[in-house]
Amino acid sequence: MSGRLFTMCTFGANRRATVLAALLALLGGALAGCSVFSAPDREYQSNARVLSAIEAKIHYRVDRSAFRLTHAEVTEDAITLHYLGVEHPGDQAWVVRFSEKSTELAPDRLATVAPAISVIRDGELLPGFTPNLVSSLEIAGVALEAATYTFDSTLAPSGRTGRGVLAAVRRTERGRSVIYQIKLDNHGDRERLTPAALTPLIAAIAPRENSP
Repeated sequence: MSGRLFTMCTFGANRRATVLAALLALLGGALAGCSVFSAPDREYQSNARVLSAIEAKIHYRVDRSAFRLTHAEVTEDAITLHYLGVEHPGDQAWVVRFSEKSTELAPDRLATVAPAISVIRDGELLPGFTPNLVSSLEIAGVALEAATYTFDSTLAPSGRTGRGVLAAVRRTERGRSVIYQIKLDNHGDRERLTPAALTPLIAAIAPRENSP
């Protein structure tokens, strides 16, 4: 299983500005060939408290009845949280939270899904990737941009199409802009997938939206 979840992409006329486009290289094979729907029980030393501490530190805690946090990646300017679905076991989600830098040449670009769509399409990261219309909307009181898509899932039951949603959110925290890029893939146990499926992941942002 690849541990690299970030893809760097460039914007602007001179193509020198790099930003985290969140997304996404675990994609269909996130569990290294294991079924996303079930896993054997094993005895091990759990790091659940460490994961909970990360959530507490960034004030982002997702409803446990919807998604289960499985692991996290932390760098100086970004945190990636990996989730598996509880209500829908075919769900895999990634939430990338990073700080907008004052040196970004195209800061408005960070709060859109266009970079992620370009990275997925140009890098051929999702077989059969077909994005749908991008829309601006509000979920759980948070304004965001979102796009749905379909793809050829290797984990979905035979004949089932993988479905996904991308979203980008900018918020203000302690006077600075913070960007959330969110990706939700479903591998066959949802008949349809709309941006509303992101509600548990977006609602975790809402309590501290525009906090001082």
